[in-house]
Amino acid sequence: MKCDSIHSNIIFYLDGELPPEETAAIKKHLNECSTCSKLFSEISKTYKLAESVPPLSGDFTSSVMEKVKTEVKADPYTRQFVTFTRRIAAAVLLMLVGFSITVILAQRPANGLSREDTNQQEFIDYYFADLETYDIESYYENQENK
Repeated sequence: MKCDSIHSNIIFYLDGELPPEETAAIKKHLNECSTCSKLFSEISKTYKLAESVPPLSGDFTSSVMEKVKTEVKADPYTRQFVTFTRRIAAAVLLMLVGFSITVILAQRPANGLSREDTNQQEFIDYYFADLETYDIESYYENQENK
């Protein structure tokens, strides 16, 4: 037998679940291979230790689970605090979004022009406001006559 097959069958060997021919082959291999015999002795010690553990009472699992349930229960005040904190955070977020939208809309001009168009219109209004009082045709006529 190879070491790999011994390693996979050692537990069955200790439990006495193998057929007699495999049991004999494992005994022979353990006498010949020091690595497998060391592994077998360590596993045997673990098995002996496990056998020395007293058996658990029938209600052991239910009593442990009951203790876990009582310790896991959340304090109702903690739960209320978490809920309150989440609501406050949601309210603050909504206020920030509303404020941001208000600021963005306040920066847009009311007449629908962009800021650049508004600046250009202000420039035209400032520098060319008095052009309406001039007669451009007469200006060109005067220029031609000169």
